[in-house]
Amino acid sequence: MAAEHSAAQATKEARDDRAFYLAVAETRIVTAPETALMAAIVATLAYIPVGALVAIVAFGAFDVPLRSLLTFGAQIHIGAGLALWWGIVYLPSLLYAAVCARN
Repeated sequence: MAAEHSAAQATKEARDDRAFYLAVAETRIVTAPETALMAAIVATLAYIPVGALVAIVAFGAFDVPLRSLLTFGAQIHIGAGLALWWGIVYLPSLLYAAVCARN
């Protein structure tokens, strides 16, 4: 009886040690607002580089001026255009954040 108890105790201690040294994180469910916030941070960080790349390609390949690109062909105000472009960058960032939250 004592041998069974000590073997079980040793197995439990080995499991505890392994979990400690491997630093296994607890699984936690990420909420929708946390995912949306992460996506907003990623979109904001990617906004300038992605926008610069789109502007360079649009001007170089299609001869579209920057003001026309930002205002969608002078259809909206430039401030609204900047906000709309941020929203366009936000959508793939939201997908990225959702995938990262699952893993």
